[in-house]
Amino acid sequence: MSIIYMYHRRYRMRRVLAAIVLLFMYTFIYMSPLYADGFSYKSAVAQPSVKFFAGSQDIPVMPGLIELEGRSFSYDKPEGEITQIVAQMDGVNSEQVLFYYDAILPQFGWGKVSKVFDGANFFREDEYLDISFDVDGAQSLVKIMVRPSR
Repeated sequence: MSIIYMYHRRYRMRRVLAAIVLLFMYTFIYMSPLYADGFSYKSAVAQPSVKFFAGSQDIPVMPGLIELEGRSFSYDKPEGEITQIVAQMDGVNSEQVLFYYDAILPQFGWGKVSKVFDGANFFREDEYLDISFDVDGAQSLVKIMVRPSR
């Protein structure tokens, strides 16, 4: 065997191995629990008609969340407005909620600050947005609070 033949054979094997690794990664990512029921980044971002929570003009309602307007509130204080939105999760889980808002909130100027044990925190100009989860009886709830950073 010539050296050139051996080089091309080794190069070809590397390409085949790289293709197998990429195929495995692609399969692993799209078989994860977030995609198991058809929920994907595309479905999180490409919404034909986005509805917004009544308490906020720029926080979209994720499909599968039902706003509980009687439990939401908003009030002004000298530093800015504080708004809490409470929604019931209907057929979605906390991972899917965080995935959706991680994907869509940057389109409204929010940057992710951190992911905490039971939610996530976002920042925009002089506001914080906190997402947390709670259980009230048989209801699984998501709470979204927008508050001034000062």
